[in-house]
Amino acid sequence: MMLNGELMYKAQRKDDAKKMSGLEGDEQIVYGIIKAAGTEGIWTKIIKAKSNLHQTVMTRCLKSLESNQLIKAVKSVKTPTRKIYMLFDLQPSIEVTGGPWFTDQELDVEFIERLCTAIYRFVESRSFPPKSVGIGKLYPADHSGFPNVSQITNWLRNSELTEVDLGISEVGNLLDVLVCDGKIEQQPDGTTYRAIRQSQVTRLDGFTEAPCGRCPAFMLCEEGSPVNPSGCRYFDEWLEEVM
Repeated sequence: MMLNGELMYKAQRKDDAKKMSGLEGDEQIVYGIIKAAGTEGIWTKIIKAKSNLHQTVMTRCLKSLESNQLIKAVKSVKTPTRKIYMLFDLQPSIEVTGGPWFTDQELDVEFIERLCTAIYRFVESRSFPPKSVGIGKLYPADHSGFPNVSQITNWLRNSELTEVDLGISEVGNLLDVLVCDGKIEQQPDGTTYRAIRQSQVTRLDGFTEAPCGRCPAFMLCEEGSPVNPSGCRYFDEWLEEVM
């Protein structure tokens, strides 16, 4: 390799040297390009541009390397239509696989919602005094029992809700979702979380000020059906109050 205009040499590991010794010149070029890409992998179009090989030659090299289990093709959640290659013994990075939130390159919404629900219930159990103390009671401002992300992560691991080993970063992502959904809030200390009573969320939601927002038959309500806005006495009563 060249460094500051001078030809430099770098020692190879024995296993790497053994792999390379059985390769043809073009295969060595393609293998070296893929190896340099690491766990991110590299798109075939970029391999072609870097190797300057004819498409037919490059395709033959890729097939040979893949059949000898020196490289493998992977799919990236960011670019699912592109064919990405990396060394056979490497595990794709989170940027490629999407991490635990993706299954077969598809966002696993059901998995995320299930974990979010479980985490919310855990945070909620640590956010308010037991009902025996009194319904609607709150902890004092200096209460130190609100959970932080590390405690929530440990609880999730011990709960056996999932076989996926989620770290603090992944659990932090779920907490961010719950914060955005208005189900929990971060405490002033910046490290702990407290659940928001859903009754509080309802009062703060402008849509639910109207009876439609709290109506259990909302999805069935339409003109011409037994439940319809024109014949809703609750809506008329609410309009009289606010007008």
